[in-house]
Amino acid sequence: MRTNRVNIKGLTLLEILVSMFIFSIIMLGLINVFVASKRLILSSRAQIAAAELARFALGNLSLQVNQGEWGNNCLSNSSRCVSYNKTLDNINYVITYNTSQMFTIGSGNITADNLYKAKGRIAWDEIQP
Repeated sequence: MRTNRVNIKGLTLLEILVSMFIFSIIMLGLINVFVASKRLILSSRAQIAAAELARFALGNLSLQVNQGEWGNNCLSNSSRCVSYNKTLDNINYVITYNTSQMFTIGSGNITADNLYKAKGRIAWDEIQP
């Protein structure tokens, strides 16, 4: 007696659809990882550039004080504090100073008529990938 067995080799349509579905879920997860990595890299680059610009801005104040320009700089006359606008890698950075006359030394407050404390602030808009 002879039986007819059909030797089927290949995949059914359902198996192909299930494998494509699993593959697409894995690829979506990998794409999300790459997008998050790109955002992190762009944000880190912007923060590094902001730190360098802050060093530049505070370096200018230090240079003015060291060169004996007292009375003509931001620390001795708050009206001379200027803001800077710089553009690096298509990101616009705004550097501003906030000055005040109050200094705290130890536990007491000391005020001075012509001595200012300057705080720099850098703001920028992040680029979205």
